[in-house]
This record gives sequence, structure tokens and C-alpha cells, in this order.
Amino acid sequence: MVWRHPEGRLRLSADDVHVWVADLDLARSRDPALDSTLSPEELLRGERFRRPRDRARFVASRGVLRRLLAGYLALPAHALRFTSGPHGKPALSEKSNALDLRFNASRRGEVALYAFALGREVGVDVERVDTGFATREVAERFFSVSEVETLRRLSDEEQIEAFFNCWTRKEAYLKAVGTGLSTELDSFDVSLAPGAPAALLRAAGGHAETARWTLHALRPNPGSVGALAFESGPTELSLWRFPPRAWLTI
Repeated sequence: MVWRHPEGRLRLSADDVHVWVADLDLARSRDPALDSTLSPEELLRGERFRRPRDRARFVASRGVLRRLLAGYLALPAHALRFTSGPHGKPALSEKSNALDLRFNASRRGEVALYAFALGREVGVDVERVDTGFATREVAERFFSVSEVETLRRLSDEEQIEAFFNCWTRKEAYLKAVGTGLSTELDSFDVSLAPGAPAALLRAAGGHAETARWTLHALRPNPGSVGALAFESGPTELSLWRFPPRAWLTI
């Protein structure tokens, strides 16, 4: 999986899904003006983090999101306005979004993922590989019966990879749908075995729902696992690394 630095100004077509990976520590060091793009509310949210490093990464994650949205929309980053859906999924306000640009973001530690598409929903999740979290007890609490059975058939090493495949794919799907954790994690099935294509296997709504969504496995860096979910259709998937070589200062 190759994450590239794009050249020039990016544009999205109806068939495009763009995913970006960012090192938040690097982004902040290279662009200290990220703070100036945030709203007072975002800055206040950042102040709630006790540890300076966590505060800095939150500010960087929001600043990078604004930089990218501004690049696609050709608007000043600080002028963007956000709203949220019934279950809290963030979106751009209508005044900021003439292109019907949809997006989603996820961060863990210094790593952040961002997904963008026009006119169709996207969801993304990233998790650090933490063997202390990837336990059978956690799986049995949150995963479906079918998923737990699949885990049990794998070797100990494979189970760790499969656990995070499962977790990130579930989170990405729920974030794309926009229901978040109001939908139980064990109410639907995803593929998880190492080497198996990412897929939504079972969901409320049957075949119509599983056919509606495409899942894609992501590897942001050697210590993290990620997943992307988006509404199915003709798709040109691009994987980009932030910062791009152009329009960083928008």
C-alpha cells in the first residue's frame, strides 16, 4: 500500500474517493499556523486536553482537516463552518459546501486519517495495534457470534491482526452510516481474517445494505490498522500523504 504526495491542486470527481494519512506531530511542526484556521469552539475543545501533546495533536488534526477541505473547496480554511447529523456525524454547513463534499476523520496518537468524496457518505477509522486491548474478552463483548468464531479458528498471532481488522471495519462502517455507537457492534458482520478482502457481510436491511457499502483495508503505518467504508459505485481510490507539495498555506 503506497501513500503518495500529490502534485498540484486536487479535484474530486463523482467517482473519486480520496483518503489522506497525516503525521500530526510533523504537520504541526511544518505548519505552526494551523491554530489560526480553527474556530473559537475548536480551540476551546483543544484546551480541555490536559497533556500538551494531546492538545497539540487535536489542534493539528482539526487544522489538517480544514486545510484539506479548503483545498478541495477553494475556500479559506478559517471560513469553513460545520454542522452535525442526528448522531453527531460532522458535516459541512450548506453555505460552505457548494460541491456536496462529504468527509470523515479518525485519529489515534500522532496518526490521523481523512476520507473525502462527492455526494456519497464515507467513514474511516484508525487504531494502534495494542495487544493488551485485542483480547478474547473484548471480542466476545463487542463482536458478533460469527466474528468471534472466526477469531477462535486463527492462530494467536493472526487473532491480533483479525481483531483490529474487525474493529476498524466496524467503526468505519458505523461512521459512514452516521449512526455511530447507537448501533450495536454485534448487530452486523464484517470480514476479519488476515488476507481476506474487507467486506460488510451481514447487516440490518439484508443484501440491499451489504451491497450499498464497500469496505477497504488501510495500513497508515507499521503500528496502525485502518479501514475505509463508502457508498458503493464506480470508484477511483487515491491514497495521499499530508502535507501535499502545493496549497499547504491555504
